[in-house]
Amino acid sequence: MSLDERDNELLQFARYLVTAIQQVEPTVGQDVLNALQAAEPPSPETLAALLINSTVAKQHGITLALDDYHFINDPTVHKFMIMIITNAVNGFYFVVTSRHDPQFPARWRAHGWVHEI
Repeated sequence: MSLDERDNELLQFARYLVTAIQQVEPTVGQDVLNALQAAEPPSPETLAALLINSTVAKQHGITLALDDYHFINDPTVHKFMIMIITNAVNGFYFVVTSRHDPQFPARWRAHGWVHEI
């Protein structure tokens, strides 16, 4: 998923993220897309929970690459991503490329969950 400054908004970001995942796993994230149609915009917590729950039953892994994450500076998008990555089921991986360190928790490095190149 290639990002740019137009993706720096939670609802748009979540829609594109789910659409990218559905290219490989069409049933993942449908609840997220449905929630995005609601009159009241869902919170980052709600969107993350819906996405995480839809990946639980998957038998094979998913790796999603987010290119140019440095364009993302909206705190709600960061919160959404932190919740997804923190609670991801086994076999759900993210590759994040950025020109700057993403605003992810420092403890991830301490636990060896971040690999930098």
